[in-house]
Amino acid sequence: MLEIVEHLYYVFIKTGFFPCTQDTHPKLSLFGSNGQEIELNLKSILTNQKYQFDICQWTDKNIEKIERINLILYSEIPQSNVQWSIEWLFVIHNGYSFTGK
Repeated sequence: MLEIVEHLYYVFIKTGFFPCTQDTHPKLSLFGSNGQEIELNLKSILTNQKYQFDICQWTDKNIEKIERINLILYSEIPQSNVQWSIEWLFVIHNGYSFTGK
């Protein structure tokens, strides 16, 4: 039987010129070297103000080394004029880090 061990993750996020509005939210996917994937909905983490710095930490399954990340901006209102709200993010897990801009 496989034992699932939770590991600690940190995400440092800086919003840019456009605020993260109530009807839009980013979703972060992390893909690991062991073929595992985890997803984090950033809606509850990000403030709806521009030029803000936020830090999130959570526990989840071990994906080993982060090989790639995917960040998608979702809109709850179809055909809305969505502006990208994240200037940069930095992810840390078990000593491995990944930066996206």
